[in-house]
Amino acid sequence: MPSETISFHLSSDVATHHGDSSRYSLPLAPDLQIPATAEATVYLHNLLFNNQLANVDGDLYANNQLNLTFGGTSVPLTLSPGAYSIADIERYIAQQLYANPTAWTAYNAEVVLLEAPGALKPQGLANPYDGTWDLALSYEQIQKFATVAPVGYVGGKFYMKPFTLVADVALNRVAAITATDYPNVAAGSTLWEKLFGFSSAQSAVAQQYNNGVVAVNCARVDKSRAIAFHCPSLATGTYSTGGKLGGSQLALVPITSKLGETQNWEANIPIRVPCRAVGSSVGSLDFYLANEDGLPVNLMGDRFEAVVVLEYSY
Repeated sequence: MPSETISFHLSSDVATHHGDSSRYSLPLAPDLQIPATAEATVYLHNLLFNNQLANVDGDLYANNQLNLTFGGTSVPLTLSPGAYSIADIERYIAQQLYANPTAWTAYNAEVVLLEAPGALKPQGLANPYDGTWDLALSYEQIQKFATVAPVGYVGGKFYMKPFTLVADVALNRVAAITATDYPNVAAGSTLWEKLFGFSSAQSAVAQQYNNGVVAVNCARVDKSRAIAFHCPSLATGTYSTGGKLGGSQLALVPITSKLGETQNWEANIPIRVPCRAVGSSVGSLDFYLANEDGLPVNLMGDRFEAVVVLEYSY
């Protein structure tokens, strides 16, 4: 029985970008034609991408808002799409507050009045733009500040960040603490709830953070833990993550590279799925990426490449 193997080298760099941030189309010349009597399967051979996937994106995930209040002063923050770490957002909050002299000055005036045993006092808020940021107290030091004096600071000079954020890796939770009973988080803070996992009650003005608050829900800082590669022009007959038959997913690739690194995944055991192009003429290949939840991914302008293999006999 005659057989054919055709490989398609796909690159988002040369394909036509359409729809959301991860959908592409590649024209074929000549058109792909598979005999109607053929038995055809398709699989993903390898996938190359850079682990720079946005975990904050207002359009895709609606998780980019953070509304802070300082008494009567409101400081609404909107994060641009990006791949943020907890430390990145911690510094971003400080930068935005620093740009608001009214809020920064009021908060700083409260911080310098705090006192630890031994009459040790903070020098003020840690400036996100200079070396005082590296002299800020840790989450645990702030929690114990009233009873345990900080040690290890030259001349007893130390500072406090506007918000100190830490990750509890064992519990997959984010914890937040402030030096005083404000700032507070106001309603509509989608970043606080959807990315960090704080509940709506914890994202309310009545919630104070000066004793430390641990989010009740799992953090989604690693918004995408796996990449699903789809090729609807060729693939059919798979079950989607929603349990529906007829999906176009060829593989679910776990993200194993560090943030900013390139990952090159290759199938050890190809998973062959039925090809929907039998008996038809295909003039272009549509392909796209999604995360494990089926949501689109934002590659922050970077490209991805894949090799798809089609096999058929007739």
